[in-house]
Amino acid sequence: MTLKGRDVCLSYEWNPKTGDLKYAASIYRKTDDPDYVLTDEERNAHHHTTGRRFELRPVIETIEQDLTYDDMLYTIRKLMCHGPGCVGPKTRQLRSSTNEESSSVTSSYDGERSYAVAPVTFYLKTSHRLRYITENRDIFIVFKGARSSGDVLFGASIYQINNGYHLSDEHAEDHFMTAESRMDKCPVHLNISEEFRHQLSRNTPVCGHREDAMMEMVDTIMTRRCGHMQTRGATRYDGKSRV
Repeated sequence: MTLKGRDVCLSYEWNPKTGDLKYAASIYRKTDDPDYVLTDEERNAHHHTTGRRFELRPVIETIEQDLTYDDMLYTIRKLMCHGPGCVGPKTRQLRSSTNEESSSVTSSYDGERSYAVAPVTFYLKTSHRLRYITENRDIFIVFKGARSSGDVLFGASIYQINNGYHLSDEHAEDHFMTAESRMDKCPVHLNISEEFRHQLSRNTPVCGHREDAMMEMVDTIMTRRCGHMQTRGATRYDGKSRV
């Protein structure tokens, strides 16, 4: 399925008699060249991502019954753009590490237990930007992470979309700067699932896309602590100790 400037890989199950729908999707955004054609390797990577999403985190909805095939696809496109998106909710699990040198689990400020990255993660120099837009939120993320361990530090900034208004490039840049400042001063700690760690590569052609890693960050952001979304962490790191 092709949208404006995007190639969409879609897996779905649909019962036209009941309207029961289950789907998952992966999107390649043609940001630089709208005429770019995916290579077989990139296409296979998207097929694998979509299949894993459909298996582990599908979107489950009930839609109108007895739709035509085209109307059913239109409904899925609408759900992807203005509803739950490309992937369903994540079942929250606490990760623990078997390698004490690479990561640790510590008590957090709100009484829960949270992940703490390996100290070496703070010294990574290359950072990346991500932007995730829903029907009512524009989420800006700046992160740095280690492909080998999956450890990630990120900061985020959220713009509440009102009446369909979207930010100008200048104001979007302000949100990215806020997210970068939060990553530097009080980052959120996260460990990316092993199957998606290749998406932390510094080179986009190597990782193909960062959608799954991005969704794990978005899931973390949307999991509130003390009533607040996790756009920033509670502590800083000085290279020697956590304070």
